[in-house]
Amino acid sequence: MGILQINTRNYEVIPVATSEIFYKFWLPACRYLGLQFISHFHDGSLNVVSVEDVPIIVEELICLHSYILEQENLAFMSERIERIIQVFQKTDTTSYKYDFG
Repeated sequence: MGILQINTRNYEVIPVATSEIFYKFWLPACRYLGLQFISHFHDGSLNVVSVEDVPIIVEELICLHSYILEQENLAFMSERIERIIQVFQKTDTTSYKYDFG
């Protein structure tokens, strides 16, 4: 995930998962839960995240986080998901741009 502060042009990369981990663990969980946005983190279709999509993405991340905490083999994903949620919650969509490209 990339996050750009519009005024300063400061760009920060927030790790999501390696391709292998994303395909092996994230995608099956997203499919099982019917998550639409997170399942596209890897394919470039979210090179620009619209302001309207941010709340939906956060909802999906919260849903995924709740699910993985119940799955012993997926608990390792918790820290990354928490960090992404935190970034969205602590930043203002009028001052930042987000991407999963």
